[in-house]
Amino acid sequence: MITGDEFGQLFRTFKHTAFRLEVRDRYDASYENASLAKFLNGEEDDLPWMQDWLAMIREATKRGRRFSRVRVVSTPLTDYSRFGVWCAQFTIPRRRTGRGPRHCPTAQPLARRRMAPRRETGRLCDRVGHRA
Repeated sequence: MITGDEFGQLFRTFKHTAFRLEVRDRYDASYENASLAKFLNGEEDDLPWMQDWLAMIREATKRGRRFSRVRVVSTPLTDYSRFGVWCAQFTIPRRRTGRGPRHCPTAQPLARRRMAPRRETGRLCDRVGHRA
């Protein structure tokens, strides 16, 4: 298992596509706590803990590298999962791809999932009908 700096290094050195599968309803990242509290209170936040990550994504995508992620979530969405869906809008270049993040509910069989993209409305939606 890789951790810490080794994990981050993978995202800085990959050649073509970085894929991330997230399967937890909550990650215990204390650096997110202030932003999560603001999100739950409906307050504005500039996500200071995320700025280095966003800069790295911008640089990598300029060089033609691609990021993708699937987050498996429980339904109804937890507060943390709703926060994750909201944060994802800043990490995925939807303008170019026309595709946002994919969120797969654990309670719905794979064969019955409807994964067709929704019409862009300016609000972040997952692909199974839950709004952030």
